[in-house]
Amino acid sequence: MTRSVFLAAVLAMMLAALPAAATQPACHSPAEIEAMRVRQLQIDLWLAASKCSETGGTVAVYYNVYVERSRRALTENGKLLNEMFARRGKGVADLDHYLTAMANDAQIRSQSVADYCRVQTVTLERAAALTTSELPAFAAEIIPSPFGAAPCHLREAGR
Repeated sequence: MTRSVFLAAVLAMMLAALPAAATQPACHSPAEIEAMRVRQLQIDLWLAASKCSETGGTVAVYYNVYVERSRRALTENGKLLNEMFARRGKGVADLDHYLTAMANDAQIRSQSVADYCRVQTVTLERAAALTTSELPAFAAEIIPSPFGAAPCHLREAGR
């Protein structure tokens, strides 16, 4: 047996020994999806505040009120995302890449929304009035399917 054939056989045996979950893309629990939604909402609102502040409206004020009122929930959300990536054997760099991809996706989506700043001003006004306990439900309303989310129940249904 040649060395390359031997190495290919060893590699095939190693891959066959891996659990199915390790060879398939990760799915996300409801709590993880909630954390992803809350972060995506924050990114979307930040983008709106950045893009629409030139209009002279109250967009930046609404965003600042939202962040101040939601600070504890947003901090907790960051911890949940860090834990999620750590559990999956990924580090801070992978989380940073994910959040950057999420922000890039938000920018692309914003370009296809007619009257973006008017729509986002209404969303920001609503967000600024939220209590901490209302944030997850609001995020689910605005972000039904967060960027990169793969609910576990959908994976199981597809088997």
